[in-house]
Amino acid sequence: MVVVKVKRGRLEELTGTGFDVIKDYLFSLKCEVSESDDYISVEVNPDRPDMFISEGMARALRGLLDVELGWRPPPVAESGMRIMNEAPASRPVVVGAVLRNVRVDDDLLAELMQFQEKLHDTIGRRRRKVAIGIHDLSKVEGRSLTYKMVPVTARFAPLNSRESMEVRDVLRLTEQGRRYGALSAVGDLHPAIVDASGDIISLPPVINSEKTRVEAGTRDLFIDVTGTDQLAVSKTLDLLASTLTEGKKDAAIELVEVSSPGEASIRSPALQTTDLKLAYGEVNQVLGTDLTVHDVALSLPRMRFDVKEE
Repeated sequence: MVVVKVKRGRLEELTGTGFDVIKDYLFSLKCEVSESDDYISVEVNPDRPDMFISEGMARALRGLLDVELGWRPPPVAESGMRIMNEAPASRPVVVGAVLRNVRVDDDLLAELMQFQEKLHDTIGRRRRKVAIGIHDLSKVEGRSLTYKMVPVTARFAPLNSRESMEVRDVLRLTEQGRRYGALSAVGDLHPAIVDASGDIISLPPVINSEKTRVEAGTRDLFIDVTGTDQLAVSKTLDLLASTLTEGKKDAAIELVEVSSPGEASIRSPALQTTDLKLAYGEVNQVLGTDLTVHDVALSLPRMRFDVKEE
C-alpha cells in the first residue's frame, strides 16, 4: 500500500462533500483512512496511482457520489514547445507537456511534491525506470529545449541552492546526487535538459534547477518525464497531465513536440485510452451477482468509464 497525506479541507472542497461521506466512499475504493488534525493519511492500492493526490481521489469520489459520471477528456491545444532528444544512451526516452492555469498554492505544492515522489517510488522504480521534472513554465527560457549528455564540468544551481555548482559536485555533495547520481552517469557525462538560453533546467533522474522552481503563485507548469521505457514514460506523463488539470475550471493541456534525429517526431502527452469489451455474464460470474447489461452500464460510469452498450 502507498500512504498519501492530504489536507482534509482540500479534499472536501474538491469533492463538494463532508469528510464523513468521503471516508465511507474511500473505503469503497479499498482505501484505509486515519486522521491527524487538519490532515488525513490515506492508504491507496499501488494499482491506483491516479489517487496519490487529492485531485485523483476527488475524481474517483465524484463518480461514486453521482456528481460526475464517465470520462471527460481534458481540453488539449498546441504549446509551440519542442524538445530535441539526442537520446542519451543511459536514459534515452523523454516526453513533455505544458499545463495551463493549474494555479499552485501552498497546499497543492505540498501534494504535488508528494505525488511526484510516490510516482518515482512506484511506477518509476525509484527513478531507475521513470523520473519526473516539474517546472514553472514562466521561468523556462524559449520554446526549444534539448535533452542531451552534458560534461560533468557543466554548471547550474540545483534546486534549493542559490550557488552554481558543477554537475559532478551536484552528484557528490547533494542528497539527491548521492542517492541517484549513479543511475544515468556515463563516465564524465550525464543526461540533462537544457533550455534555449543554454541553461540546465533538469538533471534527470537526480534534481531540477533552482531556476525553474515551482512555488506558491506558479500558474503554468512544464513537465518533463524521462526514462528507459517508452510506454512507462508516456503513461506517467498522461497520468500527471490528466490528474493535475482535474477539476480546474480553466486548466488545459498543451502538447509538446519531441524530435529525435532520423525519427518521426511525436507530440506528448499521448493521452491514450483503451477500449475494452466486457461481457456482463462474466461480471456476474466473478461477482456472484445477477446484474443485467443495463445495470453494468449504469455502474461503470460511476467508476469514471465511458460505456457503450452493444
